[in-house]
Amino acid sequence: MIDPGSAATIRAVAGRTYYAAYLATRDTVCALAGNPDFKVDHIALTHFLSHTVRDPWVNGFGETLEDLRVKRTHSDYRLSRAIEPRSVGLTLRDAKFILDNQSELAKRLAGVEIPRLSSD
Repeated sequence: MIDPGSAATIRAVAGRTYYAAYLATRDTVCALAGNPDFKVDHIALTHFLSHTVRDPWVNGFGETLEDLRVKRTHSDYRLSRAIEPRSVGLTLRDAKFILDNQSELAKRLAGVEIPRLSSD
């Protein structure tokens, strides 16, 4: 039986929700860039969305993705700062928002020059 409040479950939720959100967003950005093999760094992607694009909705989208990334990092590497069990529902809600709004993101980024988003 799975214990929804266990540390392992919370770490799994943080990791899987972030990666689902990141991969969906990465695929959207790659499609807009016209390059399915476009390399996209995690931090560069969230920074581009939350700080570079001049659209408050896209900025909020990027901040939500960054929040999921930070929760995932804390859950995997800073166990003392892992997400609280009561925050799991919020994490799931945020990931669902990211996944459900890929077409809106694509519309808002249409015509925006997408810079190199990799560190190599």
